[in-house]
Amino acid sequence: MSRDSYNEKNQHYIDLLNELLKVMPRYLRDYIYDIESDMLPSSRYVYVCDLKMFFDFLVEQNPMIHCYQDISLDFLNQLTIQDFNEFLHSIRGTDNERYVSRKVSSIRKFFDYLISYRYITNKDAYAMKNPKIRKDHQITYMDTDEIQNFLANVDAGFSLCGKQKKHHDRTRTRDLAMLSLMLGTGIRVSECTGLDLDDVDLERRSIHIIRKGKKESDIYFSETVKTYLEPYIMQRKLMEDVADKDANALFISSKKTRITPRAVQNLVKKYASPDVVGTKKITPHKLRSSYGTALYEATGDISIVADVLGHESVDTTRKFYSQVTEQRKRRAGDVDILLKE
Repeated sequence: MSRDSYNEKNQHYIDLLNELLKVMPRYLRDYIYDIESDMLPSSRYVYVCDLKMFFDFLVEQNPMIHCYQDISLDFLNQLTIQDFNEFLHSIRGTDNERYVSRKVSSIRKFFDYLISYRYITNKDAYAMKNPKIRKDHQITYMDTDEIQNFLANVDAGFSLCGKQKKHHDRTRTRDLAMLSLMLGTGIRVSECTGLDLDDVDLERRSIHIIRKGKKESDIYFSETVKTYLEPYIMQRKLMEDVADKDANALFISSKKTRITPRAVQNLVKKYASPDVVGTKKITPHKLRSSYGTALYEATGDISIVADVLGHESVDTTRKFYSQVTEQRKRRAGDVDILLKE
């Protein structure tokens, strides 16, 4: 991803954030400005969305509150643990512990700010209980045969029909290049769609990306990935009528603009049909998991996997690839040094 693409993505979230803050109470804007230097615009936007959901609940439940501006600091100072628990009860129907946990965290941090700066004294938000997160870190990934079937489908489109088949004829080279690159490097879907032409070095077999936290990294790919990528890049350089703002984008949609993460999600879903991967639900993130699993099985080095996947902590990687570790431990049981040759 070029610096321009990265800045464009950040500006998109800044614009969304500013639109939301226009209708929010001033103290919420003060809070977002306070954490501005610590978080990316996308993270700040998520915080505001979480708090907006809480404010929406307060507006709906209180007849005296008609809009966000009516939610005064005095009103927040009078909230009780029952109020917070009622909000959590209203969103628990999602059956997603992590979703609820994030809302709890966002509200606590916001109230911590208000208390620290002496806007309010109410500490009932601290009494909210985090939902228990199930410690099931089993990952879904494609094995070697499934990967081959998946790429064969991307190439030939044997599971497609009608309009899909006709469209596939026009996008086959791009889809092969893009999905093989994701499978062969483990990059995130946002990192893939953010790539520009000059981020790719076919000679070195590498791509240059900007990861979370503005960290820049060179990621290397195999000769097989190169064979898929090279013809697409030749085709891409001859492409006409690409939108000016996306003139240097690597992967282009049928609308001649930079392809979006949502479009890639739909492509993966289309090609990962049941007759290709069975009952597994394959998403762009599962392509990443497939690469991470294969890399760990090949190297046995969790640090390399963490570095290549761009995890901030090796502990994160170890947590999600613990099942591979268990499989390696089982194979160790087959090593019999007592058996005579």
